[in-house]
Amino acid sequence: MKLENILEIFLKKAFLKALALQSEAAKKYDAKKSVWVPDPEDGFIAADIKSNKGDQYIVYTAKGNEVRFDLLGLNRSVLSNWI
Repeated sequence: MKLENILEIFLKKAFLKALALQSEAAKKYDAKKSVWVPDPEDGFIAADIKSNKGDQYIVYTAKGNEVRFDLLGLNRSVLSNWI
């Protein structure tokens, strides 16, 4: 494989990565809807609140998963680690 071909492939990948980062950065941030939720693999991940009824929330994570949780139950589990 020629050096020009390797360089062309590298530049295409770099350009596509830059476009992906740019589109991620262009997403609207809404402080009232953006939250962090516990994740077993990553600790916490970003999510957007889609609906809630009292302390029951449905959020969509950055990984594309729908997560349902009870805010009061979540707080109890977090607090039990500190008490």
